[in-house]
Amino acid sequence: MGLATFRGKHNANKSKTYWLLTQEYESGRWLRPSEIHDILGIPLRSLLTSLPRWCRWHRLSRRKRNGYLEYRITQRGIQWFREWIWLMPLSRYMAEIREWQEKHKSSL
Repeated sequence: MGLATFRGKHNANKSKTYWLLTQEYESGRWLRPSEIHDILGIPLRSLLTSLPRWCRWHRLSRRKRNGYLEYRITQRGIQWFREWIWLMPLSRYMAEIREWQEKHKSSL
């Protein structure tokens, strides 16, 4: 497997999601795909495809609660995030997230 580039949407969506879930890890909070979408602006369809894949890779855990799937990062996911953070354009990601949140402020 080659060096990740973090130029494409796939790695950007994964990095943003892992960043958010890493922030929520200590609190024990689980998030629904719709909540991740609302916070980060990642298309819901993309999340619904990617989240189960990341679970198969054992980087996320999922549970069903009140009829909804919720996700939480695992230690393996945190390890992946920390391993690659040096290469991620986090300032660009944070700017994209802020821009999304500003546009959709009333729904947050």
